[in-house]
Amino acid sequence: MDFRNDRMWEIIAAYLCGEAVEAADMERLQQWLETGDHRRELRQLERYYKEQSVRQGIDEERAYHSVFGKIREEKRGRRLGVIRWWGAVASIVMLGIVTATVLLRTGAFRPEVLEVAGNDFTVSDPMEVVLQLASGQQILLEEDDKLSLPDEYGAVYNQNGVLSFGTACPKGGTGEKYNVLKVPRGKEYQVILPDSTRVWLNADSRLRFPLAFGEKERRVFLEGEAYFDVKKAKDCPFIVETDRIDVEVLGTRFDVKAYSDEETVYTTLLTGSVRIVADGVRDRNVELKPAQQYSLDRKSRQQKVEEVDPSLYVAWMDRMFVFWNQRLEDVMKDLTKWYDVEFVFADEVAADMRISGNIERSRDLTAVLDMITGLRKVEIVQRDGKYVVRAK
Repeated sequence: MDFRNDRMWEIIAAYLCGEAVEAADMERLQQWLETGDHRRELRQLERYYKEQSVRQGIDEERAYHSVFGKIREEKRGRRLGVIRWWGAVASIVMLGIVTATVLLRTGAFRPEVLEVAGNDFTVSDPMEVVLQLASGQQILLEEDDKLSLPDEYGAVYNQNGVLSFGTACPKGGTGEKYNVLKVPRGKEYQVILPDSTRVWLNADSRLRFPLAFGEKERRVFLEGEAYFDVKKAKDCPFIVETDRIDVEVLGTRFDVKAYSDEETVYTTLLTGSVRIVADGVRDRNVELKPAQQYSLDRKSRQQKVEEVDPSLYVAWMDRMFVFWNQRLEDVMKDLTKWYDVEFVFADEVAADMRISGNIERSRDLTAVLDMITGLRKVEIVQRDGKYVVRAK
């Protein structure tokens, strides 16, 4: 079905206005929303809308619920191949038929494919939180619900942004069957592992963990950033493995930041103690005390331990951006992962500027950029779908 079909826009507009829609038109709408060719375009248009909504005074939340509340009753798709896109549709319609049509015809938005090799997986829509089971089955974590999983998983729940395996999963596993929880840009998620350890995953992160932990160790694999509240288990250490470091603990609270596109890997300790092994070399291990932060430079392999205020580094859990004497280029990397936009620095002067401040993650991107330009002598302009940052 043609994405630029005027009749389809009329049907969607009728929903927004609360008008009656014939059964045949409802079926057309359902088919259109579930057509895979439209998914990425709809999500990219939604992001464009969010950038424009502040300027045009559009009530995005009201538009979202106007469509979502009506259409969700028609059909509840639970598999990854049957995904609800009402929020995107509401945003697009409110932005305007003309704008959407022009964007598509000019090729401003083109479908992309996200493929991750190795132990990870391919996700058809990276804008949703996805759980991949050890069998390869992918589940979209969108609703509060008791998930229908194979019997070997026991009772698993997904409620209020928390995926809970609890203690229902079998114990004494071999570590051969792994699940993967993938959190996209702009979202956060929590998971309670089979040993009752609680993990908070930041945006653009993924955690690989076994269906059941073994008796000698509890090992998980992290890409991105996560905060761990580890359930103490004597003689069974909990190990967070990243591409450069292993963090070993028995029971404690700490944050690990290990994005592959960033030059430095961090571990910040809040309580207890941890041992960090860099590059798999045991004689390079470092032990941390509370309120200490470990860092490893990927290129130079230089390690450093310093005293810090841990609250600054876990503020993301409270949905806050907190910057303390931080390089502007590093600040923009955090914004990229939350707002899913790209920043380009026109000069090194701007990249090396340091700023301090805090702002809620719920604020729109425009507000955050206004704060930054107000703090430093820098200007940020949008050009060719990117944000260009330069010193004044």
